Amino acid sequence: MNFCSNCGAPANKELPYKCSQCHTEFWRNPRCCAGALVLDKNKVLMVKRLIAPWDGFWDIPGGYCEWNEHPKDCAIREVFEETGIKVKLKEYHGIWMEPTDHSDYGENVCVYYTAEPMGDFFALPDGIEIGQVKWFDINHLPEKIAFPSHIPDVLKRLSDELNPSN
Repeated sequence: MNFCSNCGAPANKELPYKCSQCHTEFWRNPRCCAGALVLDKNKVLMVKRLIAPWDGFWDIPGGYCEWNEHPKDCAIREVFEETGIKVKLKEYHGIWMEPTDHSDYGENVCVYYTAEPMGDFFALPDGIEIGQVKWFDINHLPEKIAFPSHIPDVLKRLSDELNPSN
C-alpha cells in the first residue's frame, strides 16, 4: 500500500497502517476467492492460465469474489467466464489459504465446491485469462499446477474422495 485508500496521503509500510492525515486504519485482510472442481465421471476440468501469477500453469476454474457476491455464485460465474460452461454446484469441498506477495492483502481465502456441467457443454477458453481448457483424469494430472501452496492439496482431497480405496 503506497497511499491511504481514504484520503490519498502517502502510506508507511507498518501494519496495521494508520494514516497520519485522516487516521483511517488499514489491516492486511485476506480476499475471498472461489472455484469449482467441475467433474465428468473421473475427470476434472482444468484451465491453463495466460496471466501472472503462474502463467502457463494449470489451475482450477475460479477467481475473486465480487462485492456482495457469495462464494457459491462466484464459483459458478468464474467457471462460465473462464470456460463457457454452465455448472450446478454439488457439494462444498473445503477452504484453503493462499499466501500472496503481490497485493496489499495478506492472503486469499479460497473456497472450493464440486460441480457438474449443465446440459450439453463445449469448453471454450476466454482467451484473456485462460488459454486452454482440458479434462484430466483425476489420477493423471498435469505436472505444472498453479498455486502449489494449496491447489495440489485441493486436487488430492478430490482424488481421495473419488478413489476411497486408495
